[in-house]
Amino acid sequence: MEGSELGKGIAAALFLLASLASGCRTWGTVDGYKWSVLVPSTVTHGPGDKLTFTVETTTPSGEKVEGISYIWIVEWVNLHGWNHKGSSFSEQSISVKGSPGTAYVRIYAYDREDKLVEVAKAPFQVD
Repeated sequence: MEGSELGKGIAAALFLLASLASGCRTWGTVDGYKWSVLVPSTVTHGPGDKLTFTVETTTPSGEKVEGISYIWIVEWVNLHGWNHKGSSFSEQSISVKGSPGTAYVRIYAYDREDKLVEVAKAPFQVD
């Protein structure tokens, strides 16, 4: 193999490796999808209790699109949650935290400037 061919081969291998390392996520955008959160109206706060919810994404024309990635945070009562990654139409689950009262699941997607923007929010009651 000549030097230029070897260089092209190495460059192709590095590109493939970088593509695999970055994961194969399709990240949702503010403009590309409509977002909705399906969350129970009430969860109990006891040992082992979990909040489970699903995020649905559709095109502007209403077609369901599965596997779109997003960031989610639960705003518990008296406790700010951490960022988590999710995928549309896949159930998400987290242990119930915080105090009794109204909490929120917040969904974030990227805007045109690659900044996270809230695209959906759903309240639920913690008992």
